Formats: sequence, C-alpha cells, structure tokens
Amino acid sequence: GGLGGALGQQADHVLLTQPADEQELTRNIFMGLVSWDKDEILTRRRVRLSELVPPGGSVSKIEPILQRYIDARLLVAGTVEDTIGDSYVEIAHDVLIRSWPRLLDWLSRDREVLLALRELGEHAREWQAKGKNRSFLYRGARLQQAEAGAAMFANRMNALELEFLRASRSATNRQRRVVLLTAIMTGIIMVVLAIFGFVQASRATQQA
Repeated sequence: GGLGGALGQQADHVLLTQPADEQELTRNIFMGLVSWDKDEILTRRRVRLSELVPPGGSVSKIEPILQRYIDARLLVAGTVEDTIGDSYVEIAHDVLIRSWPRLLDWLSRDREVLLALRELGEHAREWQAKGKNRSFLYRGARLQQAEAGAAMFANRMNALELEFLRASRSATNRQRRVVLLTAIMTGIIMVVLAIFGFVQASRATQQA
C-alpha cells in the first residue's frame, strides 16, 4: 500500500500498455538501473543513456520507452555534469524498487547474471577510460565465464561491453597464436640442431 503500492501499480500499468518487444527492452532497462550495495540492499543507479542501448540498437530506439516512464514520474533524466549533451536516466524513487513486484521478480530470477554483467560493465568502462589498454582485458577463466554469460544474455549487454568482450577474445587468440608459433619455431630449431649434431657426429666418425 501507500506510495510504494501506487508506484508499483503505475509501473505495471505503463508496462502493460507497451508492445511485447518494448516490454522486453523495458525489463533490460530497469534491471540496468538497479544495483546491490555492499550490504546486498537494492538501490537505484544513475546510468548514461548509451549504456542502456541494446546491441545493434540506438538511443532513438529506447528514448520513447524511457519517455513513457518519465511522463509517469517513475524515471527521471538529466545531463551528466562536465559533458556536452551526455544524458543520464535513473529511477525516480528508491521505494519503487522495493514495491514493484514485477521488478523484484526479474531481479531475483537473474540476480547472479545481473551481478556478473554489472561487473563486466564496470571493467569495460574502466578499459575505455584507460584508453582501451590491453592490460585491462579479460583472460583465462574470467574470459570464459564472461563469454558463457554473453552467449545467453547478449541482448542485455551494451555496445561497449560487447566491444570489451570481443577485444578480450581477440587478445587471447593473438596470445595463443604467439605461443603456438613460438612452440613451432622452437621445435624447428631443435630439429635443425639435432640434424646438425648428427651430421657433425657422422663426419667425426668418418674422419676417425
């Protein structure tokens, strides 16, 4: 009841008036706008619009969806400080997170995936901020885990996260090629040295 109940009902009303494809995008948007703090408490999260764009999509695709919820006073938007026209969006009230059963159901079902994708997003933004330095890319088991998650939930990743994952995969493949080439060259050198040693030994035997 109260404010929370009213907000939850309002959110459901807006969602159920949307086409099915928009509802799926809305789910991904709201899941991207929620975070867990260090005490495992759900909180709202301010996010740049570009982070909410699905793969192959554009800001113009999600803007009408966001506007529905802004008009309903469930989301608020603004401009990121110290930027030119870089917009953000966030949930208008923390109580909505705790009082919208549908959102809580989405979050509970995909909690582990959401946390993994959130961590991936943080690392991707750090990689971008550091000039896309290779040292920030994923490798080994971490890359395998991220790829497994991406295979199932690529539609919830934004363009930067996918680029980060592709760059990590490419760097790993390059490293594997270098290791393989080094092994081949080492093998060839060893064979050449063995042949050279055999020839030298044969000459020494013939001269004896």
